[in-house]
Amino acid sequence: MTHNNLKVHCAYDETVWYADDSLSVCNSEQDVVEFIGSFPTAKFKQISVLASPQNATLMCRLFELFHDTTTQIRLVFGPEVMDVIATLHGLVQPQYRSAIMHKAEYFAYKLLALQTDSTPEQIDKALKQHPAWSFMSFIPFIDKHSVGNILAEIGDPRRFVHPFKPNRLSRLYAYMGVNYSNGKRFFEDETPGMNFDRALSVFNAWHNEKACEYYKQQKPSRPEDFLWRIFMTNSDPSISLTKVSKKLLDYVYLLWRAKLTTHQEVKFMPSMFFKREDELKAFYKHIGLTT
Repeated sequence: MTHNNLKVHCAYDETVWYADDSLSVCNSEQDVVEFIGSFPTAKFKQISVLASPQNATLMCRLFELFHDTTTQIRLVFGPEVMDVIATLHGLVQPQYRSAIMHKAEYFAYKLLALQTDSTPEQIDKALKQHPAWSFMSFIPFIDKHSVGNILAEIGDPRRFVHPFKPNRLSRLYAYMGVNYSNGKRFFEDETPGMNFDRALSVFNAWHNEKACEYYKQQKPSRPEDFLWRIFMTNSDPSISLTKVSKKLLDYVYLLWRAKLTTHQEVKFMPSMFFKREDELKAFYKHIGLTT
């Protein structure tokens, strides 16, 4: 017998909880590997899961099992601060956005799932498979380790879509700790603000030792130096650091979201992002296109 929708969620030390069509919530008392190996997931047409970092391994395992079948993995972008019962019940509420998991999502969550107990080689391979990496590599001296941390922390950019203003990224900035107080802490011995550890990954991704050494000796005149051109327009380094780091998050968010959907309204418009014609041409060349 085929059932309609299975709801799954990892909670309390990575134990898988689930609810079937009856919405009765059960604790499997198993971790992801044990649950996937024993639970009859194949009898469900659709498996819904909260699109949060704690479910990364679960989502990847389910996709590996079902990507060549008719069973769909449905990612739900609902509220993440809930108890397990409310979370599972929320996965079927129509007010929450959702998306079907495809390869792009799989490679994004794979990087996140590998953040613990993995070799640097595995992380590096996963980073290169990530849907955002080909764009991140356009930026000179980009720090791979920091970028991996950024992409893992975000998990899925659709988690941060503002419910009323989809182009506002204040939620993402706040989550990643990119603000003036953390920018000031980066340069001075100040008390850090919220999420300073996340902010460090954003700052170090582009404002790192190699980049600083280069731009001390060279003007940011190349097309791909667009971040450092912005940085050098303000005499207050903390303001500039914050401004440029938000620009970097805009870049990641817009390109990554565009990679995850074919919706006509979700597109990255290079001509709206880059301010100079040479930047635009260099970007197109980097991704193998021409203007």
